[in-house]
Amino acid sequence: MPDNHSLLVAVCTYNPTPAFLAETLDALAKQTLVKEAWDLLIVDNASTTTTAREADISWHPRARYISEPQPGLTAARSRVVQEAVTAKAEAILFVDDDNILAPDFLERGLALGCQHSRLGCWGGQLIARFEKTPPQWFAAFKKYLALFELEQDIISAVFKGNHDILPAGAGMFLRVELAARYLETMSAHPLRRLLDVNGKDPMRGGDTDMALFVLAENWQVARFRDLRLTHITPAGRTTVEYVARVLEGTACSDVLLRVIHGQPLPECDSWINRLRKHWQAWRLPEPHGRFHAAECRGRRRGFAILDQLKKTQKS
Repeated sequence: MPDNHSLLVAVCTYNPTPAFLAETLDALAKQTLVKEAWDLLIVDNASTTTTAREADISWHPRARYISEPQPGLTAARSRVVQEAVTAKAEAILFVDDDNILAPDFLERGLALGCQHSRLGCWGGQLIARFEKTPPQWFAAFKKYLALFELEQDIISAVFKGNHDILPAGAGMFLRVELAARYLETMSAHPLRRLLDVNGKDPMRGGDTDMALFVLAENWQVARFRDLRLTHITPAGRTTVEYVARVLEGTACSDVLLRVIHGQPLPECDSWINRLRKHWQAWRLPEPHGRFHAAECRGRRRGFAILDQLKKTQKS
């Protein structure tokens, strides 16, 4: 990668918490990578507040604010890819509006991309900063909320069912040539437009889909221990209700992802299987019973989406 203007840092945001967004931008302002080497783009994704528009980005000589009126993270990220292609950037770094990057995140990330020439997308550790100490059960589910610490680097060119090798969207570097090809597949795979968060819809598959696409294109994916990102985690995200919504969205997305990538589908629930799973969920201790039930709902919703798509294609 060239040293000048090869990186587009994109902060996609929807009705951000002012204090969180301020911390995110402050961490970017303190990056060790010289500002002449990267561009900053704030993508306001159909917000109903003025927080993103009024954020101070005057400290960066190549910072821009744009509005993406179509709601949903997929639309926001698609807009980022278009902007990156226009700017002739070589890599994109996706940053959420509650991410605090370590000061050397950009510099290390670009260096790793140069060191590993076959890396298509890569990220690092996502370390939680909790507003309130989470309940004991939360630790088993935190990776579903993009909280993932590393003991060693993970680099892979093959997906064998272990999602831990796939970098999360928060703090993900993605080569623009792959991002552009991914965007071109949207029309061929309309399910891709349904995979990401859209308002209160709990879908959670866009990050996984991009990483799997990179592998399908014969590139590598990686997570590096030295890339450190702090993920601000409000108390509301450690509740049973919130985690259940995330698990429901993850299970639904998993069904769609399997179709997109030609993987075997989970068993479609008959009424007998539904009754059995309802019984299993009822017998599990809380909150695991609610989580099991949420995953079952998510899978059923995934199959319902597939059925609806088939009907639409036939009509």
